[in-house]
Amino acid sequence: FPTNNKYFENLGFIQALCSAIISKYIDGIKEGKVIKFMNTRPLSTTPSGLHVAPALTGFLKSDCFKNRPSKCYTSPDEVILCVDDKQSMFCHLLCGLVQRATVVSMAALFASTLVQAIRFLETHWKELCANIRSGHVSDWITDLTCRESVSAILGGTNLELADLIEHECSQSSWEGIIIRLWPNIKFIESISTGQMSQYIPVLEFYSNKLPLISPFYGASEAMFGVNVDPLCNPQDVSYTFIPTMSYFEFVRVDEGNIDDEIVDLVDVKLGCSYEVLVTNHVGLYRYRMGDILEVTGFYNSAPQFRFVRRKNVVVSVHVEATTEEDLLKALSRAAHVIESSGLMLMG
Repeated sequence: FPTNNKYFENLGFIQALCSAIISKYIDGIKEGKVIKFMNTRPLSTTPSGLHVAPALTGFLKSDCFKNRPSKCYTSPDEVILCVDDKQSMFCHLLCGLVQRATVVSMAALFASTLVQAIRFLETHWKELCANIRSGHVSDWITDLTCRESVSAILGGTNLELADLIEHECSQSSWEGIIIRLWPNIKFIESISTGQMSQYIPVLEFYSNKLPLISPFYGASEAMFGVNVDPLCNPQDVSYTFIPTMSYFEFVRVDEGNIDDEIVDLVDVKLGCSYEVLVTNHVGLYRYRMGDILEVTGFYNSAPQFRFVRRKNVVVSVHVEATTEEDLLKALSRAAHVIESSGLMLMG
């Protein structure tokens, strides 16, 4: 979908608002840094010459991100702008480990990315330790701007830190590895609702059940709302809609309802489920998002919604309709059975 500066401004505003909300509940986060796993994707070009890339890539390349007031990330911008997934992930971890004492949170857009980061660490910790021990970035990091910026953060040799990381990572169990490597970390931040909820048990295992905050609800089409109760149970997250982000309308989708009547944000009813429609700043008009949301309450007068499922994402074996939510519940129950056998479903 097309984006413009208004979309980037809204995304920057949402992120700043989420940070302010979280700081009301958790002390000291503004004094530390975030190890955040994010990077850009290569641009492609349409026959007419227009650049095409994911919305997040557009934001990370925009002036809104480049001129942001807070430089809170452990990684330099050169790592974030690296288009090579493996090089970017390695450098994110290297920078985060070198600055481990300053890290107060770990973040990624989606919970699945955090699980990927820990698995990457499992297979590359020896090489990361070697880099820290020698003060030299691995030769296969060939993105020159990335390499130079990470080398500056790495500095010289640090035998003590390398030995500490080696001791923790060589343990037989990686339970709580996040707080063992980053002892001052206070919470984990990523979207963990919808299909991302399957990664919650894995992240709780690796973090010793640090608070897992799902900060906002957004998409390529628009930003929608924020989580004003960040310390709630991850399975109970609701998002408070911000009406200035775009123009939001809703179609009720409760069982037995066959009327496609469109209602405004102010007219949604508690306990009812709706598909959200978006009219945004780049030309989408009453675009059907395909997300099914349930009204769970109100924050002042602003409706709060729980993400239920994607529309028409079902499995039908014999007449019945099995939704994404049903599948996730079944997966969760299966995980409990597996755990009772001393095993863990890693997603």
